[in-house]
Amino acid sequence: ERAQRAEPPVWRALLLLDLAQLEAKAGDGGKAAETCRAAAMLEGPARFRAYQALADLARSENNPIWLAEALEAQAELASEALVETNDGDEQGVPTHARTKDFVADALVRAAALRRSAGDARAAAALLKRAAEQLPDDLTIAYERLAAVDAAGDGEESARLSQALLDAGERGPAAASLYLRLEEDAAGRGELDAALAALASAVAQDPASIPARAIQLDLLGI
Repeated sequence: ERAQRAEPPVWRALLLLDLAQLEAKAGDGGKAAETCRAAAMLEGPARFRAYQALADLARSENNPIWLAEALEAQAELASEALVETNDGDEQGVPTHARTKDFVADALVRAAALRRSAGDARAAAALLKRAAEQLPDDLTIAYERLAAVDAAGDGEESARLSQALLDAGERGPAAASLYLRLEEDAAGRGELDAALAALASAVAQDPASIPARAIQLDLLGI
């Protein structure tokens, strides 16, 4: 009750975070999470801290969904701070979080949690946002490709594969990318494009058994 009546809102938020700690210690993690969310809804410099508190609670409760939620919210506040410094000050975003690396890392970790929970589409969407922060990061690019594959989006998989090839990928890794292009072309009934992609896969990795097998199958040999 005291937390609900406190003014200004930042004091109310801090009191709510204290209450969340007490609720967690009492064994009511669900109620503590709701209290953290209530604190995060209050405008002011305690917002980022509230999502940090939710992340800490999620780890102690071993709840990956809460943790993904908290990481996504931190990434959102941090990305806003990159665009408008005053927003970061007003929402309590610490200096170390006001970087593209921080935003991308939070999104990548959230994506891994979403994917582990079976939500490949949400993971792919988060990794797309991470790639917007660090477009030249190959690790993010491949994690995004894996998430898109898991989501069953063949068209996007082909587009990302072509982008990686255009960026200069070579060897067995390139062969794997060409196989994705082959699958997309075959799915659209474009036999010549599929065969061309397979030929490129074999050229990049002559020892690729999958590429050779698919090539023989398409040729009817």
